[in-house]
Amino acid sequence: MKIKHLGHLYLNGCAALAIFFSAGCDQRAKSPVAKLPHFSIRNEFAGGELRQVIDITNGVSHYFDPTNVVVWFGNGADIVVGIDPKLLKPSSILFEIPASSKQPRQSVLDINADGIPDVREIKDESGTQQVFYRGQWYTKEVHGSHPFITIDGKKQRVHFDGQQWIDVSANSDKGDD
Repeated sequence: MKIKHLGHLYLNGCAALAIFFSAGCDQRAKSPVAKLPHFSIRNEFAGGELRQVIDITNGVSHYFDPTNVVVWFGNGADIVVGIDPKLLKPSSILFEIPASSKQPRQSVLDINADGIPDVREIKDESGTQQVFYRGQWYTKEVHGSHPFITIDGKKQRVHFDGQQWIDVSANSDKGDD
């Protein structure tokens, strides 16, 4: 009696396993897998450290290290995402934008990786730096160690508080925006 019971248990177990494994199998034809472009991996020294760079035949290259993910687009454009190695989250984003017929080369930095740009540097003979304040770009001037912007002819002292640029002028509301 005991052997018969074990036999039923064995058959039921095998049937359950067969159902379990076949449930995960998709019997339909698989869609074709997209082909990746040809690429090569090369070693490169930068800042005294070895890194592996992946070069793709379409002109894009990228590499990563414990604190950055970098993508080069081959036309002077690149993106550098700073990574917080403890939280494994983006900590900053830098866009290098090549010159066009309408604008000079520029760098745009999102200091805290919140998706909102914070600082822009125009890469021409002026070297102008701008801050993104209340949805617009303003030229940044530094007097002493304090950054200022001019809005409607009035100079305003500003400060980046880790989230956004705030007005810290004597006549301001201390940036409560």
